[in-house]
Amino acid sequence: MDVKMVAKKGTVACLLGYSVFLFLSSSGEYELVALMGALLGVIVRTLFPWVRKIGEGKLIPSFDAGYAVTALLSFIATGHFLQLLGEAVMKMVGVVYTFVTTFLFGMGLNSAFNEFKKWLFSDVFREENIAILRVIGFLTQPQVVERLKKLGFNVVIRKEKEEDAGRT
Repeated sequence: MDVKMVAKKGTVACLLGYSVFLFLSSSGEYELVALMGALLGVIVRTLFPWVRKIGEGKLIPSFDAGYAVTALLSFIATGHFLQLLGEAVMKMVGVVYTFVTTFLFGMGLNSAFNEFKKWLFSDVFREENIAILRVIGFLTQPQVVERLKKLGFNVVIRKEKEEDAGRT
């Protein structure tokens, strides 16, 4: 059995349990409306891109548990924001405004968590470095340098000596 998968499923179960606790601990109807808005915002942000990619044929119909973790984390963070906001403020602004605000807050926070996950746990940095090196390699080709000079660009290519490169 894969330890990472068991850890993800355990994390999902714990976060799901805490999410249910947020619903059960809500004290009034405004807080329930806000939690429903946040939940729907998170679900929309999580599932719609996944369904679209399946429809385009980019993915096989299996769901990454990592996105469930970020969805539940963003829902819990939104739930804590709602507790800070307080039901008095929600009553003051009204049901519709509370629902729309928490819906958008849930979507935005989930998007931020997903982007953070991509930057932290993917090969983005490695692929950016490869792309930069390819551009540098292209720009340092002699025929490209000559064309750039003919166009009026001041191109200076410095090659360090092997001795200097060995010291750093």
